[in-house]
Amino acid sequence: MGYQTTYTLDTDISDRDVNEILSVLDKEKYNELFYAIDESGRTYNSSKWYEHEDDLLEISLLYEDVVFHLYGEGENAADVWHKYFCNGKIQRCCAKIEFDSFDPSKLVFQEVSK
Repeated sequence: MGYQTTYTLDTDISDRDVNEILSVLDKEKYNELFYAIDESGRTYNSSKWYEHEDDLLEISLLYEDVVFHLYGEGENAADVWHKYFCNGKIQRCCAKIEFDSFDPSKLVFQEVSK
């Protein structure tokens, strides 16, 4: 089966340029990329694109002056992240879920529905 994630790819330049970059990539070499996202960088299918970091690190070396931004949402509720790629480097930013502390002053009466 595998673990499914939905992806969205942007750059620090306009969407048209994302389209141009993706249009010249080898679709066979980056077949999981093109299964996961469409030519504009938007989600096409949730997928098991396990090599997304390797693929984007490699692509970022072809476009040294472009910052690629990949957004992912995995099957698990807390698996949400942003990754940035530039000139063969990566920055990973994982979501942090925070809950308020218990505060008795915020307790309210609630009618029980039957």
